[in-house]
Amino acid sequence: MNSLGKIIRRIEPDKPIKDRVYRVTPKTNGKLLSQSGEITPDTNVTVTTEPSETIVINPESEKAGEPDEAKNPYQKTIFAHPPKNPWRRLILWDIPKLLKREKKLTPEEIQYLEEVKRRELLENTLREEAELYKARIINTLDRLEKCYRYKKSERDFMFSGKQSVRFDYVVMQPDAHYFRVDIMHLPRGVAIRDLFDELVLTDLSIACGRRVSGEYSEKTGAWFIVERATGVFGIPDHVRYQDMFNAFPASADGLSIPLGVTVNSKPVYRSLGTMYSMLIGGTIGSGKSNILNVILCTLIRRNSPERLKLLLVDLKGGLEFSFYEGIPHLLSVPNVVEGGIAYYRNQVPEMLKWLLDEGERRISIMKNAGYKDIARYNQHHRKNHMPHLVLFIDEWGDVKLDPKIGRESEEILTNIAQRFRAVGIHVVLCTQMPKSEVVSTRVKAVLPAKLAFSTPTIEASKAIIDNGHAKGLNPPGRCILQWVEEIPIQTPYINEKIIHDVVQGAISGQYTEINQGHDVTPLEIQQWALENDNGYLAIKKLYEQFGPRGLTRSELMSWLQEWEEQTFVIGSSLYKVEPSAGTRARRLVAINEDEDEDNNHN
Repeated sequence: MNSLGKIIRRIEPDKPIKDRVYRVTPKTNGKLLSQSGEITPDTNVTVTTEPSETIVINPESEKAGEPDEAKNPYQKTIFAHPPKNPWRRLILWDIPKLLKREKKLTPEEIQYLEEVKRRELLENTLREEAELYKARIINTLDRLEKCYRYKKSERDFMFSGKQSVRFDYVVMQPDAHYFRVDIMHLPRGVAIRDLFDELVLTDLSIACGRRVSGEYSEKTGAWFIVERATGVFGIPDHVRYQDMFNAFPASADGLSIPLGVTVNSKPVYRSLGTMYSMLIGGTIGSGKSNILNVILCTLIRRNSPERLKLLLVDLKGGLEFSFYEGIPHLLSVPNVVEGGIAYYRNQVPEMLKWLLDEGERRISIMKNAGYKDIARYNQHHRKNHMPHLVLFIDEWGDVKLDPKIGRESEEILTNIAQRFRAVGIHVVLCTQMPKSEVVSTRVKAVLPAKLAFSTPTIEASKAIIDNGHAKGLNPPGRCILQWVEEIPIQTPYINEKIIHDVVQGAISGQYTEINQGHDVTPLEIQQWALENDNGYLAIKKLYEQFGPRGLTRSELMSWLQEWEEQTFVIGSSLYKVEPSAGTRARRLVAINEDEDEDNNHN
């Protein structure tokens, strides 16, 4: 009937429906019903109706007097009610068959449609948030008198009594909302510096429920930034080392290191081959030691001992670099540093002198060979190639402030960093005392790349990067990278297990894949509980804090159960985990060492 419905056209509209004659038109490319199964073009058919409202189509037969079935053995009965819409009476559609023809979507099409829905939902959410934050910023600035209120003599029916700050451009992104201030129509008596005052930004952050910051440049103008994600400018508060290590770009060379993630979640990879040397500074607990381990583990993991050699200076009693004892990348200096790690202050000048002689030797060899840098020399001397040599010093302030060796060591260090870049000698200098007495202008000048972690004062920040942008950076691991340009980044966190695996892989010559499910350690959980929750180990709070980093609730609960009645060393004190009682959660309680010894004797 579907084919019939397509080929039958009404030619006598004035007659009653039972007497109307329909003519078959050649619109179906010859596929028309006849006595042998098809009706040929120009064949007249009649339509009759029965009480059941069934339309019966009978082709006219030459056999008169015979029953309908005998006249037309190919009689077709079609169940169809006349449509109410007169335009649809021209064609009879087979709706059930059309429904059956609905195309099944492929998994890719389903995924695309779901992505479209998510984008539409995100756009609507961003639009609503932008309107809300815009109104709250303007209202808060008016409340802080960052507007112009008209006097009675100046008011008329066109003014509401005040002139508020306006925005001429709004950018909505998943990480943050950006509101550009219309500086051409600022209220009278209001300056840009008044809007970006720290107290004003604090009030705006409280009003919006999100961190609000200000940014100004001559090219882009003045912007209020309302962050949707955590951290400054949407930079995440936590970055996993394994994620950045496994995502190394193909263009990264062996000296490239993952420094962290910057604005808009953009990963930052830089090479010591282009930065040459680095200065790292910041207060205690800001993340300096972590980034040193990140640099060391990356260089060890991505370079063979024949291509890279390390010299380490650990003046913290071996607490920082003792993990790396025994790796083949360490360079032993005869009669100075046998194991490649210097633990005492008086070893530093001798090590620097040896490094100075090594640089002079390399310059002489490359000069005679006719090459200007180590890359070209190694390209043509694969059998007698020169390894890159990296010197790590932690803590430089302990050397510089020593009246006996401080000045001499600074002179040699400046000479090494200034002259031996081309021969493959690099310096990474670290200090937790960023001040002019420790980091002189000469030292900063020969260390092009700088990482400034949180500092207590603006003066301490200026001692590293010549401005106060590093003052009070938060959370731990947040720093300012100053090389070519200045960008804020969150450095990746590396735990002791990964360091241990890298060291063991370097010693054995077989590395394991860095693919850990999460990087949360029990010590980190315990320290957070002591600092933020008075020692209570509440599952809900701990999971909210560490769940986003991949720690599952079941694993967290198993850890807490194992810790009950156990003693842990956290910092320089002993703590015992008391079991939960009723609704009270487990808790870390400090114990005296004398009491612990008495319990052990008993």
